[in-house]
Amino acid sequence: AEESMEMWESVEERLPEAEEEKDVDAQIEEKLDERDEMMESVEQVDCPEEEAMLFEDLLDIYTEVPLPRGWSSMVISKGRATTVIYAFMSMAKSGVPYAEKQVFLKSDMLLRCSAAGREINPRLHNLVREGRQIRVQSLLDVEEIVEEFDQRVVCE
Repeated sequence: AEESMEMWESVEERLPEAEEEKDVDAQIEEKLDERDEMMESVEQVDCPEEEAMLFEDLLDIYTEVPLPRGWSSMVISKGRATTVIYAFMSMAKSGVPYAEKQVFLKSDMLLRCSAAGREINPRLHNLVREGRQIRVQSLLDVEEIVEEFDQRVVCE
């Protein structure tokens, strides 16, 4: 009987931790909901559906974007997710190549960028010109952001 009492005491001690985990899960869920709402509002404001280029069309013509010297393009698929990537590669002092700058598009057609392996917001870093959208509507949108990003210096 004493042994079972100790067991229940240990269960009671763990309950607050379980509640904390639920709180963390709820916070994560709330953040994801906020992000989804933000993305939906971007989609509604940024681009009416009938004007946007389809991702399937981009996959057929992504190589037609004129790229600055040192840039390359590729498509990477994992499971059902496919990503079109435009990348500028550099060499570390050790001789190991790495992607210094990337512009990439997933099936939602929203422009995403990364610098030195970290995703950056193209609007915050003024990569998207005033009045332009982050949702790709044509190859010209991709060409413009790649050209703009190419002219930028990536800091450590």
